[in-house]
Amino acid sequence: MSANSVRAARRVGADREAVFAFLSDLENHWELTADWVQVRSLDRTDDGHARGAHVQLCGPAGLRRSARTRLLERDPPRRVAGTAEVGRRTRAQVAWDLEPDGEGTLVCLSADVAALGPLDRLLWVAVGRRVMERGFPAVLARLEALVEAPASGSVALSSPAPPSTSR
Repeated sequence: MSANSVRAARRVGADREAVFAFLSDLENHWELTADWVQVRSLDRTDDGHARGAHVQLCGPAGLRRSARTRLLERDPPRRVAGTAEVGRRTRAQVAWDLEPDGEGTLVCLSADVAALGPLDRLLWVAVGRRVMERGFPAVLARLEALVEAPASGSVALSSPAPPSTSR
């Protein structure tokens, strides 16, 4: 793993198809974000489906950075992936890879930072990587809590109010 990559994995007690269905709907991702990522708005296609978001990344000491995310890949039921961009120079690929694991699913969440602008390079080294290394396990724990495999085969979700959205 490179110095610009962060990964975490967790076994979730739901089948891969249910986990994929949850993750491939970007509207569900706001429920997964830890305190360090706040969804501000969702970008929608003409048919109303979310295809990206504007988020605020929150670091220690009140540090804030805005990012644009875009969902680029859905490979049922194996992978959901996209990009996150901060400013014009910083770009990362984010992926959820799903593997069957007995009656559950092994979920691997990864972020690979492809390019860093000067400010983001300093922030990554100083705090960004550590914040993500601590945050990814919390995101996976939320996923486990939200996605269940009820007898009906449907996905059970909690339902707090959604964030504001834009077209």
